[in-house]
Amino acid sequence: MTKKKQKDIPIEDNSEMQEEIMSKKQKKEKETKDSKTSNAELIESLKKENSELKDKLIRKTAELDNVIKRCEKEKMDMIDYANEKLIIKLLELVDDLDNAVEAGKESHDSATILTGVEMIHQKAKKLLDDEGVKALDKSEGKPFDVNLHDAMVSMPSDKPEGIVIQEIQKGYTLRDKVIRHSKVITSSGAADEREDNNNE
Repeated sequence: MTKKKQKDIPIEDNSEMQEEIMSKKQKKEKETKDSKTSNAELIESLKKENSELKDKLIRKTAELDNVIKRCEKEKMDMIDYANEKLIIKLLELVDDLDNAVEAGKESHDSATILTGVEMIHQKAKKLLDDEGVKALDKSEGKPFDVNLHDAMVSMPSDKPEGIVIQEIQKGYTLRDKVIRHSKVITSSGAADEREDNNNE
């Protein structure tokens, strides 16, 4: 029996292949490790940023709270002291009235006292005028207007029904706004007309 000569099959060097596989494996492990590290770093970074944002939010909320409180205090101060300048001017009138009372006690000259009171009255009217306060026009003889008048009572008169027959107290406007309505008595028509209406 003849032995066949086996052909020498070249065996490739597996070491290179193994190195390449190991290299790929190591690279993959390194990437995974790097990925885990970078994820951990990212999480840490996000936690830090989150903490910083929370701090900023707390500070901004506190600042906003302070601004709101300061605005509320300023608003209350404006309400409480809005009339300060007007009151200072009114105090001058009070001083004048005090002086008039003292002068009235010492002097029995009614003409002098009347002149002093008239001067104070003119000063008061000018003060109100400077502040934009004006008296409403006389109401007597005009039709009742709910925007200007406050009817205290209605009584029979020779005037038609709804006509103002007497003004009890003057009304005033502050610029364009009525701040006090004129208190008036209105006509309910002639007494005999009312009786005729009742009989019908």
